[in-house]
Amino acid sequence: MTIPATALPSPGDLLDSLGTKGPTTGEPWRPGPGFLATLYARGMWAMAEGIRAALAARGKAGGTVWFPGYFCNEALGPLRAGGVGLRFYPLDIKKTLAPDWEALDTMAAAHGAPDVLVLVHYFGIPNDISGARAFCDTHGALLMEDAAHVLAPAAGIGLSELNIYSPRKLLAVPEGGVLIRRDGLPAPVAPQAGRHGGFARWVLKRLIQRCMRAARIPWHMLWGKGVQPDEAFSAVVAGPAPACTEQAKKLLAVQGEKFKNIARARRDNYIALMGALKGFSTGLRPLYAELPDSVCPYAFVLLSESGNSHIIDGLRARGVPASNWPDLPPEVRAEAGRFKAEHWLRDHIVLLPVHQGLGSRDINLMATALKDILERTPESTGS
Repeated sequence: MTIPATALPSPGDLLDSLGTKGPTTGEPWRPGPGFLATLYARGMWAMAEGIRAALAARGKAGGTVWFPGYFCNEALGPLRAGGVGLRFYPLDIKKTLAPDWEALDTMAAAHGAPDVLVLVHYFGIPNDISGARAFCDTHGALLMEDAAHVLAPAAGIGLSELNIYSPRKLLAVPEGGVLIRRDGLPAPVAPQAGRHGGFARWVLKRLIQRCMRAARIPWHMLWGKGVQPDEAFSAVVAGPAPACTEQAKKLLAVQGEKFKNIARARRDNYIALMGALKGFSTGLRPLYAELPDSVCPYAFVLLSESGNSHIIDGLRARGVPASNWPDLPPEVRAEAGRFKAEHWLRDHIVLLPVHQGLGSRDINLMATALKDILERTPESTGS
């Protein structure tokens, strides 16, 4: 059997999206009055356009933006193409991926304060928002929360000047990047229709996967490369930011009405997987030992002391879409000494799916597959 990397759309949701429901306006992601929403095809464009608007408000075409060193390099493409100055700050792995505030203060003293500080809420878990707010207030910087792994605003998430969400990462939709900005900040460049597409192709592929899953056909074996994490489209970074298609907006609107059920299902799967993995190797541990209340998890995050490649390859060969972090920025790769935690995480983290399309059979398959891999690689047990 093959486990899908992301939730598959139900026929009912697809039919509803063809009906009278209007396209979403970003309402599920607005934390309240005083915030405005703009929808793009992907979160990286939402992030880039929000930052450019913020820099323009300061009279800067370039400006400087600080990102955590543990950041997906692909998502920086639109900013790099636009000539925005990027700096990277280290994380404190002992504080579960919170910024190393002492290091940030040192950076500010040496290079000057950033125009925008980006705080990432990794894997749906709230990061140190109070520390980020204090840093920005002290240094006169704007704060952007990268909530691409977050389903919707929650305690400790989504009340800064700029926030981005990436619903395509958590919902059964092919597109979706949401920029939330406080009213009063400049409007970003409007997304351009017609630059991004493939909705019909995405639907066809997902319906085929749904049929194969129902028939218990292991499509990862038929395709011969194991299960790979799903990417609906390749990234296109040059030119104006593309808009989310009307079909995708309607599908977002349909699923936006089910956020409570989706969050509950993902939490239940996370907790069930946590229970199924108890008693496993001492060389394997969850990054988050507890799931905070009200948090909707993006993935189940494991740390393997012996490295992640043998585990990820083994799980994919067994139909489990395990993954690690995408490639780090080249600036971070070039400074391994300064970004030790980021390099270690890149080589030791294992992400397992907990999406709303999974059931108990999938949880048991992941646990059984992981146990088999650990038993076949004695060095991974730490003994």
